[in-house]
Amino acid sequence: MLLGVSPVVRSRWSTPSHRWVKLNVDALVSSLDHKAGVGGVIRDEFSFWLLGFTRFLGHYDVLAAALWAIHDSLLQGWNSGYSRVELESNCLEAVSIINSSSDALIGSALVDSVKELIAREWSIVVRHVSRVNNRVADMLASRGRGSDVAQVIFLSRLLILHR
Repeated sequence: MLLGVSPVVRSRWSTPSHRWVKLNVDALVSSLDHKAGVGGVIRDEFSFWLLGFTRFLGHYDVLAAALWAIHDSLLQGWNSGYSRVELESNCLEAVSIINSSSDALIGSALVDSVKELIAREWSIVVRHVSRVNNRVADMLASRGRGSDVAQVIFLSRLLILHR
């Protein structure tokens, strides 16, 4: 190794457990105008894209946008009929709130709604993931932030617009 040069650390997305799906979510908020967008992707144990979505939120702060990303993705997973879901977000604070290891936003209707979704009859694991391993969700959130369409859902290669 050359002096002063760090080794390249390669990191990549990992597949979910056998018979589970992985839901990666992200939210992006512009520092200039606070326009927020969220995005998410559901993939199976073979890395196949099952569903993706983007959504323009309007004007939000980063934490609220991240919680909306988690909410929307859980709703997409539930409505798609998945019963075993590994959800990953790169917003550590949102993950801590959802996993009840943070008292922030106690009594928030949005947090209560997310927790209600998690309490349904299915298996959910919510984890923090590095931004590097969340690139697809990050790209979808970026598209959502730059859109004026309420929501776009991508089913495999089929595009469906919702207003």
